[in-house]
Amino acid sequence: MTITARTTLSGNPVPFSSTVGIGWLAGATNGFDPDMDQQLLVAPPAPGSGLTLPAGTLYGIGLDPLFPALSVDIRPPGAAISWFLKLDLGKLGLSASLTWDNTAVPSGDVPLTLTEIDPTTFMPIPGTTVNMSTSSQLVVTNVPGSAAKIYCVQFGGGAGTQTLKLTTGWNLVSFNVQPAGAAADVETAFIVGGHSVKLGPVWAFENGAYVAATTIETEKGYWVYCPLPAGASVTVFGTPGAGNISLTAGWNLAGFLADMPRPVAPFIDAVYEYNGTAYVTPATVKKGKGYWIHTTAPGTIPAQ
Repeated sequence: MTITARTTLSGNPVPFSSTVGIGWLAGATNGFDPDMDQQLLVAPPAPGSGLTLPAGTLYGIGLDPLFPALSVDIRPPGAAISWFLKLDLGKLGLSASLTWDNTAVPSGDVPLTLTEIDPTTFMPIPGTTVNMSTSSQLVVTNVPGSAAKIYCVQFGGGAGTQTLKLTTGWNLVSFNVQPAGAAADVETAFIVGGHSVKLGPVWAFENGAYVAATTIETEKGYWVYCPLPAGASVTVFGTPGAGNISLTAGWNLAGFLADMPRPVAPFIDAVYEYNGTAYVTPATVKKGKGYWIHTTAPGTIPAQ
């Protein structure tokens, strides 16, 4: 389906119009699919300026950091799907509206909703949810002074939140929600109240060695050091993870999307969790925690 933004700009009696196409299709991923998604095309920047978008531009926020702005965003089918849209108002936006054809909304008991998102925390703003099957327009309010508005379109409660409880010192964590937009950046994800709650890099483990992570991904484990005496709680908002965990031969740092029994497979010979002081073998694995998994050969295990 298509969502259209019409923005009235200062000094221009004709509203600026832009559209975003969203949907789901077998074979699609939550990343950028060249044969399904479309990157937003913008004019090259003027000499000495950065890349800017025309005021009033609506686009999909891509979860792939290499393709952050999309004009078409197709996701994989599932019981929970969400898209994130950004309306760039610039300094000239006076008023705006989002419209869609509600006859194109899938029928049934599963809702398709649109909710405004706080651009700083990426959390939903209470009281802003619209049922897209019973409405066909959202009037954008409080535009003056706003550089942008962010919205989440959810099918079947597709958007999710996750809260990590960090204790003082080292924490081995994972994400069962793929943070959206800027929150997918490691530095941004661990900012609470305007201050970072971590010290130093967030460490991932790839190809047999530690690497400083730059973005957050589901199904991976991360070491995070919290220097705060009282610890901290980190909440992220985004798309629930889906899929399996791909393991390489040797040691892997992984995370699970749901609480479940410790994985058992012919190629797995060790699973460890960190209890704050030592490594132990868990009876169950839990979402939000990271785990060391040692394998004798590459393989794939369920993430949930």
